[in-house]
Amino acid sequence: TPDVLFLNIFKTSGPLAWSKGYRVPGVDQTLVANDLSFIGENLVVQGRATAPLFSKDVVMLMNKDGVIKQARSYSENNQSLNLEMIVTQNHDLVLTNSTWAQGSFLRLDSTLNIRYSKKAQVQPGGTYSIREGLDGAIYDLGAFWYPNPYNADISLKKYSFDGLLGSCFVDTMVLVTAPQLVI
Repeated sequence: TPDVLFLNIFKTSGPLAWSKGYRVPGVDQTLVANDLSFIGENLVVQGRATAPLFSKDVVMLMNKDGVIKQARSYSENNQSLNLEMIVTQNHDLVLTNSTWAQGSFLRLDSTLNIRYSKKAQVQPGGTYSIREGLDGAIYDLGAFWYPNPYNADISLKKYSFDGLLGSCFVDTMVLVTAPQLVI
């Protein structure tokens, strides 16, 4: 029996080129894939590996046939940072997050080496999506959470190329109801 079942096909109208499973040898763990992108012809997979004694963010660089060229883990004190990933225009990888007490920003080169790494105390929140602007800045969309009463606001952060975050402020949003109902 296989250790990991990556894809189970019940019915298809065409041929399946290949299907592969990946795991950390010698460790009982769960490996969850979160994101898939390309750097040139190479695939980049970002996910999280969890085991009884650790939880780590994992980034795998592989060829187009799924053969791993490089795999690295990023974590703090054996705890996953729950990172979101994008590949930038210059083929860097940016991984960022916001958690209950801190934010993390990692910028990796195309061979998964760290170019910049920042950690900051932030308002409790969560990162849901990141994108690169035309100027190379990284936009982080998420939420701010307030502990009492428990509610959240939309947050949008803009990081410079090297992960620096400017001043924070709050803007008021006025909602206008659309003239027609969406059916």
